[in-house]
Amino acid sequence: MSGHSKWHSIKHKKAATDAKRGKLFAKLIRSIEVAARGGGGDTDANPTLATAVQKAKDASMPNDTILRAIKRGTGAMEGAAYEEVAAHLLRYEALGAPPADVANVQLVRVAGDFERPVALVAAPGDPRKRLFVVEQVGQIRILENGAVKDGRFLDIRKFVSRDNEQGLLGLAFHPRF
Repeated sequence: MSGHSKWHSIKHKKAATDAKRGKLFAKLIRSIEVAARGGGGDTDANPTLATAVQKAKDASMPNDTILRAIKRGTGAMEGAAYEEVAAHLLRYEALGAPPADVANVQLVRVAGDFERPVALVAAPGDPRKRLFVVEQVGQIRILENGAVKDGRFLDIRKFVSRDNEQGLLGLAFHPRF
């Protein structure tokens, strides 16, 4: 049949496999960089890095790619900077304007026990200065004066899909809220 060669089928399968492998490698490289930044580039002294390197080797990642990721993580090589972020709401404490040097920002834990928080939204013109915490699972809770208020502002968990990257991802207020 015209246009149905074996190479054509192989090419599409190979492209799909390469895309999956590239996505996995990117995720593993980020975890290696974060582990190296947090505990140094020595796998003997940094168990988190040793685990990340072992996962990369299990996925058949080349050694030179692993070494480059470790060097980027320790700062010995230029590259993107990834930081590990906990699932807690944090705010910075500063007097006056925000500091120009991000390294001098001090983070303070404001609240925890959220289920996959994805956004922290302030309603425009809210006299009580409340913050609304959007959780990907489909609920919105209110943070007021540094404490989480009892109950939910909105709970639509039964209507929200929890598969992959789906779910409640944001919140917008009407200007006259």
